[in-house]
Amino acid sequence: MDTMFDKILQLPLFQGLTHEEFQRLIESYPFHFLKFADGERIVEAGEACSHLRFIVAGAVRFSTSSRALKVAVVHTLDSPDVIAPDHLFGLDTSYPFDAWASGETALLQIKKLDFLDMLSHSHVLAINVLNYLSRNAQAVRNRMLNAQNMRVAERLALIAILFTAQRSRDIKIVYRQRDLNRLLGVQTSRTAVSTVCEQFQSLGLVSVVSPGEIVFGDRQNLINYLNNN
Repeated sequence: MDTMFDKILQLPLFQGLTHEEFQRLIESYPFHFLKFADGERIVEAGEACSHLRFIVAGAVRFSTSSRALKVAVVHTLDSPDVIAPDHLFGLDTSYPFDAWASGETALLQIKKLDFLDMLSHSHVLAINVLNYLSRNAQAVRNRMLNAQNMRVAERLALIAILFTAQRSRDIKIVYRQRDLNRLLGVQTSRTAVSTVCEQFQSLGLVSVVSPGEIVFGDRQNLINYLNNN
């Protein structure tokens, strides 16, 4: 059975590190372990991202809400995974979402300054972080460049992708109808969105549609849909 540290080494940020290299990091820097009960808040939107946090047991449920519109994207990440490392750096280093434990959950936490020092001592770790940040930035840019010419269906899929992570599951959009229409650039009534949801259900992209809630299936299928349209 994989140990907790074996699972962490599977994450993109640490891939390529040997067990010996990772062991030296553990011995050189303080690694803090935090436990959360089911439903306990882990992150509040607007909170400073001062630590790098890894999900090492259980799962975390996220909700990213619009400040101006009643629209939220909700999703879950299982262990092992990392919580928003792209918000550790840059002009805005605050979390854009609320997060809660989904079941009994454990996190490994590393201070930002300690992680920066790790990067200066590990070439592999530094390259992994640069690749991670570059890949995410390029993906957003490429998709946003085409957003103006997107149909309503493609914009809906894009929202579900941009506000979730690579391994997110149980993705859903919770919304007020007129606010979702504004976000999608729909000038008419709910008919356009309903038509898209029916189309997505027929393609297996959406599993549940109810008033004020759209539940998506596999995230990779949404990406495939965007890439093919």
